[in-house]
Amino acid sequence: MEAFDGGTWEDYCEWMAEVSAAGAAAGTDVWGGVDPSTRLVNFENVLRAQGRVLFNDDSKIGFYEDDLRAFWVRSSTARGNGAGATARSNLQVVNRFAKLPEDEEVDRP
Repeated sequence: MEAFDGGTWEDYCEWMAEVSAAGAAAGTDVWGGVDPSTRLVNFENVLRAQGRVLFNDDSKIGFYEDDLRAFWVRSSTARGNGAGATARSNLQVVNRFAKLPEDEEVDRP
């Protein structure tokens, strides 16, 4: 699988789906990435690409509600196609590597 090089968020989500599908086909817990909406830095990067900021110099919010809504809707592609690791799948991997007994497993969404 070649590394993702440029493109749109939609392209990235498709690429993540390909990587995740290849991992599943190989029987491994491999994901192409994470749901972009789980990281504030991704939203900040989208805003900066549009000439906006999270917070302006006066410490006021520098984006509109529609900006956040659009980001969440775009990110739903990764959630909808199973491309990205979810909080649940991350915890399953952590529990497996930590070798915690079932009654001690971390179980937070």
